[in-house]
Amino acid sequence: MRKKTPNIFSFATSELSQDAMFAWLISWSAPEYAAADPELHRIGQNFVRLLAGKESDFKIACVDVGRQWENIDIWAEINDNTFLIVEDKTGTSIHDDQLERYKASVEKEYAGKRTDLCYAYVKTAEEPGSVLKSIEQYGFRTINRAAILKCMEDYKGSDSLLISYREHLREIDARVNSFRSLPEKEWGWDAWQGFYKELESRVDIDSWSYVANPAGGFVGAWWHFVEMGDCTMYLQFEQGKLCFKIAYEDENGRSEVRYRAHSKLMEKARNRYPEIRRPDRFGNGTYMTIAVVEEERIFGEGVVDFDTLAAKLRDYEALISECAQSLIVREL
Repeated sequence: MRKKTPNIFSFATSELSQDAMFAWLISWSAPEYAAADPELHRIGQNFVRLLAGKESDFKIACVDVGRQWENIDIWAEINDNTFLIVEDKTGTSIHDDQLERYKASVEKEYAGKRTDLCYAYVKTAEEPGSVLKSIEQYGFRTINRAAILKCMEDYKGSDSLLISYREHLREIDARVNSFRSLPEKEWGWDAWQGFYKELESRVDIDSWSYVANPAGGFVGAWWHFVEMGDCTMYLQFEQGKLCFKIAYEDENGRSEVRYRAHSKLMEKARNRYPEIRRPDRFGNGTYMTIAVVEEERIFGEGVVDFDTLAAKLRDYEALISECAQSLIVREL
């Protein structure tokens, strides 16, 4: 088998490198480059339309593109009235109030000058649905890896940079979607993110992200928060392990609250869900694991059956709600 040739984007993995790639491609949308490489010009124009949310009949007469104005990753003046900014992410996410600040800077600078102001948030890795919703509330279009790949898919030219970048995105796509064809024990971090994105379409996930801990951290997901008197019970995936957890803010009485929640859960689970067991050890922090289900009891040995998995998780959600309802009835 012939070995693949080296790909520059296997080494140029930073957001700054991707910024440069995007700015370069936006530049190719300018009409003066149409004769130099018609195919690359066509893809550049389609890319600008994708970022700005324009239809295929949007004419691009002139483009001026730059980077790092007011800390904005990429900006472009298009025609006489359109201004586009792009916030570009690879593996990181939004922080502080950066999108709000960027939008305010643009509106201040272009007040009375341009009225078609376009805001794009591009993420080539996975992003939780809850984060995407918050980004859209700021007025930013969210553009994912699949949309960029679709834009580039029919490129028939020979430009090595564009071909290399497209192949780079395809390789990310393959890693992310490997959870569909590999057993859970063989999933990498990208596959876990792909799994959580799929799970979002079947279960009402609050969010998911990397969680740091002394053991090296994990990609976790959490959802179904239910009040149980003085604590909140919820579900959390810690990659392979599924945890029933409680959140309890007060430093006093944690062991008592934890024991009560654990006892109630095990009472309700007994004879119905024998796979739910006591954790090897109880913690003593704000967020405490009170029961676990090991990965083989959740995922099995082969490729994951998502219908079966989602049904099981909904059963566990109902179990938590039942515990909470039982507590309310008892207190009444």
